[in-house]
Amino acid sequence: MDSYIKRIWAASNLIAPRMKLTPEEYKFRVVSQGAGRVNGSVKNLHPIEFEHVWKLIVKDAQELKVDLNGNNQQPNETDLQADTMRKKIISMLREIGYETKYNNKIVADMQRIYTLIKSKGFKKPKGLNEYTYEELPKLVSQIEAIYVSELKKIRKNA
Repeated sequence: MDSYIKRIWAASNLIAPRMKLTPEEYKFRVVSQGAGRVNGSVKNLHPIEFEHVWKLIVKDAQELKVDLNGNNQQPNETDLQADTMRKKIISMLREIGYETKYNNKIVADMQRIYTLIKSKGFKKPKGLNEYTYEELPKLVSQIEAIYVSELKKIRKNA
């Protein structure tokens, strides 16, 4: 079991900076999403839960061009632009309340964000990181429409 924890933390330390997250935030996101653990804890992780978490980590590593063995490649311009669009989506959704408290910090509620994108995105069911560079502008437009709609509701109720 300790090897699971070490592998998840090692991968989190490699991937998180590319996502502009702390390793703790990244670990929380993948464990919550992959193992369905609300608290993001890796303690007593069952081998099947670990497999689900590891698949998400490998997928993120491939998309971000992170070699989990430590031999990292530089992302190309298209990857950086796609990453910028994903961050814009997360930022807009945070502004309209897609946040949660973690370790006394307010962070993006990635579980809610992924659920929203899988249910409302134009390529259902597809997670945020599964959208290609070519598909992301349309997704950004969809999220902008949700964002503007929610802002109007907030202003109306203010």
